[in-house]
Amino acid sequence: MTERHPIDKALLGFEQQPSTFIPIILNIVSNESGLPVEIIKSKTRKREVVQARQIAMLLSSRIVKTSLANIGFEIGRKDHATVLHARKTILNITETDKPVLQLVLRCINILAMYMGSGLVCSICGGADVIRLAFINPNTDRFVRYKEKAEITDCICNTCHAYVPLVQQSKYRNKYEVNHFETVSNTV
Repeated sequence: MTERHPIDKALLGFEQQPSTFIPIILNIVSNESGLPVEIIKSKTRKREVVQARQIAMLLSSRIVKTSLANIGFEIGRKDHATVLHARKTILNITETDKPVLQLVLRCINILAMYMGSGLVCSICGGADVIRLAFINPNTDRFVRYKEKAEITDCICNTCHAYVPLVQQSKYRNKYEVNHFETVSNTV
């Protein structure tokens, strides 16, 4: 039995995200690699740029629910074959090149924090939220993906609204108080 690749292990349990998540992946790869998004999406063939682009393609192909052609188009106007090649290349490189593997795993850790942590929409209570800003655990820096994003801003994929996040327990308590008041008023 073959052992799973460390990247595949790290991506276990990730939920599929909408195609609007590709720019977020690009921003995370950009922050971690130190290369601007415009350079990653450019046609340059410098090694460090190509690797950053390939990492973004690999992560997008594993996390985003869209076609490989769409991923390629969003990341530098490439085709689906380039995305397939990028996935294969990064998986091969990371078996021997530990710094590249560490870069990919750092990006995955940030994505995990960005997507999870028990936070829900304050309007509908939905857990399918995309945060527009967060604290990078690797650098303790505030990272935003929109020009005016605050630490609490997010997009809810359930009610399609820009809303502040709340802890799941607080939303549940809010609902239980409102439900209790409604029930007690009817008795």
